[in-house]
Amino acid sequence: MSQRLPMHLCLRLTRSVVLWIALASPAVATTYYLNPDTGSDAASGLSKDQAWQTFERLYQQSLSPGDEVRLASGAIFQEMLYLDENHTGRADAPIRVVGDGLVPARIEAGDSHGVFVYNTGGLVFENLIVVGSGIGTNTGSGFNLYNDQPRRQPPITIERVEASGFGEYGLFMWGWREDDQLAGFSGLRVSDSVFHHNQLAGLSTWAHQPLAITDVWVTDSVFYSNPGRSNYSNPSGNGIVLGRVDRGVIERSVAHNNGAANTNSAGPVGIWAYDSNEVVIQHNIAHSNRSQGGDGGGFDLDGGTTNSVMQYNYSYNNDGAGYLIAQYRDAPSFGNNIVRYNISQNDGRRSGYGGITVWAAQSTNRVRDTEIYHNTVYMTSAANGTPAAVRLFGNNFSNINLRNNLFIADGASGVDVVRADAASALANVRFQGNAYHHINKAQPSIVYGANRYDDLESFRLATGQEQMDDEPVGLEVDPMFCVGHGLATPTDPLQLPWLRAYRLASNSPVIDQGIHLTQAFGLEVGVRDLYGRPIGRDLGPDVGASEWSPSQCPAGLIFFDGFREKP
Repeated sequence: MSQRLPMHLCLRLTRSVVLWIALASPAVATTYYLNPDTGSDAASGLSKDQAWQTFERLYQQSLSPGDEVRLASGAIFQEMLYLDENHTGRADAPIRVVGDGLVPARIEAGDSHGVFVYNTGGLVFENLIVVGSGIGTNTGSGFNLYNDQPRRQPPITIERVEASGFGEYGLFMWGWREDDQLAGFSGLRVSDSVFHHNQLAGLSTWAHQPLAITDVWVTDSVFYSNPGRSNYSNPSGNGIVLGRVDRGVIERSVAHNNGAANTNSAGPVGIWAYDSNEVVIQHNIAHSNRSQGGDGGGFDLDGGTTNSVMQYNYSYNNDGAGYLIAQYRDAPSFGNNIVRYNISQNDGRRSGYGGITVWAAQSTNRVRDTEIYHNTVYMTSAANGTPAAVRLFGNNFSNINLRNNLFIADGASGVDVVRADAASALANVRFQGNAYHHINKAQPSIVYGANRYDDLESFRLATGQEQMDDEPVGLEVDPMFCVGHGLATPTDPLQLPWLRAYRLASNSPVIDQGIHLTQAFGLEVGVRDLYGRPIGRDLGPDVGASEWSPSQCPAGLIFFDGFREKP
């Protein structure tokens, strides 16, 4: 089946941006000043020496598009900031609430929300620290962005903020109405921000109506130590999760050490999306995410996700899957998704997940029409569970293709290269052009139901996998990297192009051995690998996430922790 991305999504992948058009501000705009230490609510609020003292006074003032609210540098406000329809900006003329100086203004919310935005939008929040009393006492969110009106509110921008200590979310954008009319937002932009030690998630979106939230862009942000809640009905402890979003990008961000308190069987993930359309998750790192129940993985395209891509990401040391492709019970239809040019290193630390894992709850509502290609998975044994490089749970699949991937298992026993619950999954899953290697064993182990294959040839002959036009494809080889595998633990997405681990050595047997996916299957495969190098289009693409080039294993450079020192 040919799978092509819509042209508008291809453009988003190439440009890696969401267009936020900044037009001229209105001719007349007002700047208001607040200072809790020197201000007075009886003052005019129109200058620093006439600053207001409280957010309550600000709430009484109607704000117009283009207005600005400046909070004194380093000031501490011990109250909730509340804005409603009397404080509505526009996409081209937002109302800005900013910390006025080098030191961010601080909102100490106690047990409540830090910032509550109700039925309004066209807002920018910048240079703020928002703090709750802690997950044991606080019952709100750092930013609670809520709409119950039958329309999408104008977009909201969050820049250079930190939100922590809240019993729900660091940031929660959501919409709901009893009459089921659409209530959502027309945009969310989050950049250069940190969300940590919030109970349910660092950042989450949800709406009662499908795809009610549009055009979400999260970039250059960090989500960590959001632990989740025990005995909670929904997955909790996520880093960032986009729900019911139409068009979204998550890029150059990090999610780590989330989910440790979750006990739900459907658990948290570092970075993921569900019931969403046209989401791109790229150039991110997810590591050391945990769960006491299910999941606890790095990345995920989950129930009801369509036309979406996970690419150029690095996942390691997560309890669950590095890259999960999943369809939960009664979810909207799932399909036309892509997972490519990613690395998974030592994921599946508990419960038997794979670096790449596919699962669906119902045979009538399958994971379908998904392309998984040019990924590299390295998997070792785990103290809790039996992981595999690739894990297929059940057989509720349709048209799942794994091609040109590199699967490596390390350990004398207990780690399979591929493991599927049901041999019948072969009817709906296709392996072609992949490379398989088991370190410390002569051959890779591939398990389908009760059938175990200890070499690629027996797997091919018994199942018809790793063939094209009745000719064998796929390799059983040591891929031969520049340096050893399992060494790199990056923490900054900007380091990924400099990552030395998993680059192919010049004598690697997987160079030029991949299938031309565009020629053979009509796939739009992108133009670069994980490291930013052009994809081979002459002799053939390389297998895995790395495309070899003469300069990728240079001598005489300084290396540390798996990285080349930046020039």
